[in-house]
Amino acid sequence: MLKRSYIFDLLLSGGLLSCLLLFLTEGVTLTQQPDLKQKITVRYSDIPLESILKDLSQSAHIQFSYSSDRIPVNTKITLFAENETLEKVP
Repeated sequence: MLKRSYIFDLLLSGGLLSCLLLFLTEGVTLTQQPDLKQKITVRYSDIPLESILKDLSQSAHIQFSYSSDRIPVNTKITLFAENETLEKVP
């Protein structure tokens, strides 16, 4: 298991997709296979991770299941991506 500080370092570095993929192995489970080739535009400025996950769930049709005890959902993230595939969003 990765140390919590590693997760925070990833969050602070702005690697949202990397964090989401990490979460898949650290306590978040997808209920359906996401289409990582779909393009999205997102603009998040100092938004809690939990809000971002909820927004992505609705806009990209991805369902997440996670434990807020294991995932730092209150960590605020800034991320801007325009017409990028999910797999290329930082």
